[in-house]
Parts: sequence; structure tokens; C-alpha cells
Amino acid sequence: MPLRLAPDIGSRLRELREALDWTQEDLGKELGRARQSVVHWEAGRVRPPRRPLVELCRRHHWPMEMFADGGPRPRQLLLSPPNGAPPEAPMAEFSAAVSVATLRTELRYIDAKLNDGSLSPESLAELKSAVDDVRLRLWGALLANTPEDYAAFRQGFRVIRATEICRGLVTDLEDGTLPWTHPELATLAEVAAQLAVCVTAGPR
Repeated sequence: MPLRLAPDIGSRLRELREALDWTQEDLGKELGRARQSVVHWEAGRVRPPRRPLVELCRRHHWPMEMFADGGPRPRQLLLSPPNGAPPEAPMAEFSAAVSVATLRTELRYIDAKLNDGSLSPESLAELKSAVDDVRLRLWGALLANTPEDYAAFRQGFRVIRATEICRGLVTDLEDGTLPWTHPELATLAEVAAQLAVCVTAGPR
């Protein structure tokens, strides 16, 4: 028997949207409806159709029960995992799906900022660093069979990447691409010296 939508379905939709940091327009796009429809749903003036909600939950692997009469509220599912729940529990899967949905929303926001040219060069540099870190974590997760594999992958990747960066900096300094007077080089030299001491000293 199909689940009956909760009488407070509008507030549940708003709760889910706010927990995901979505705008009403974001939720409307997810449900295939205009922002104004979301406004009416959240205000309780109109009840949303069932089918878009079912499709939303199926697409993101969310439990439809959060929209059901008497079911757990979205924020409860998002922020309150059961005590002692194992990593493979449905809550863990739901939280991962929420993270993916939030990431998609952030990517849409970044894409809009790139299109209107409002991201500064400093912001773009920070964005590239964040994307590189996400790529590292994803590759590590895909290649690992156990947490130990993942930790080893990250350690090896970081050392190899740092070595490549340092070699590139040496080349740039030698051919004049990077000026010796660059203000960040002094700090880099100090850190490199500390690293050399730690490496040669070995375990303590």
C-alpha cells in the first residue's frame, strides 16, 4: 500500500531543503517544478504531487518515509543517526547520498559564478585546491579495499605529489620562470628544511 503523505509535508520539504542548503529554486529543479510551486508547497497552500517526491527519493536513494504520515522527519534522518549504527547501515547510505546532493548544488553554484565572471583569481585558486583534494579522496576510495589501503594510498600520493611540486619549483627557479625574490619562498625553505630533518632523523 502506498505511503500516505504527511499532513505537514510542506514543512518537511522546507526542512529537507534547509538541511541540504538548497534554495527553493534548487528544490524546484530537483522536483521538475517552478520555484513558485515550492513556495506554495512549503507554505501549506498546496500539497505537492506524490510522483515527483518518489522520483526525488529514488534518484538520491533517500527513504520515502521522511515524507510519510508518521514517518521520521528529514532533519532527524540527516542529523541523528541511530546509536550504534554500523557503517553499512541505511543511515550511512542516506548521509552519503545527502553529501552527493549537496555537492551537486555547490557545483551548480560554482558554475553560475564562473559563467557571470564573479569568482576572483584568489577564489579560483582555492577552488582548484579543493577540487584536487576531492579528486585525491575519490581516487583513494575507489582504489581501496580496506581503510588501510585508503590511508596508504593517500600517504603515497601526497609524498609523490609534493616531490613533483618541489622538482617543478627547482626547475622554475633555475630557468627564471619563478623569481628568487618571491615572498613565499622563505617560508617554503623553512618548511623544506624541517622536512629534511624529520626524514633523515627517522622514527623517534
